[in-house]
Amino acid sequence: MLQNGQKQNTIDPAKTLQGEAGVFELISPGGEHFKVECRSQASICSLVSTEYPTQNWEVTKIADLPQSVHAGEFEEGRPRTRAAGAGSRS
Repeated sequence: MLQNGQKQNTIDPAKTLQGEAGVFELISPGGEHFKVECRSQASICSLVSTEYPTQNWEVTKIADLPQSVHAGEFEEGRPRTRAAGAGSRS
């Protein structure tokens, strides 16, 4: 498991991030920067640059996820919302 601020170089960042939870910065071999949020139970199988297939990505963990994300308050990549007036009676 990566710790905050820890960097790792890898050809396939998806494999590096399998089982990880947190917010990560990915820098592609071409220099593009990506912010990625990961949950340990959800992952991508593979992510390899087609332009630079043998060059490393840099993966840096920049933050832990909020506890609410681990508790299942997010659904399909976005926060759950309540319908207006849900839970109240008139």
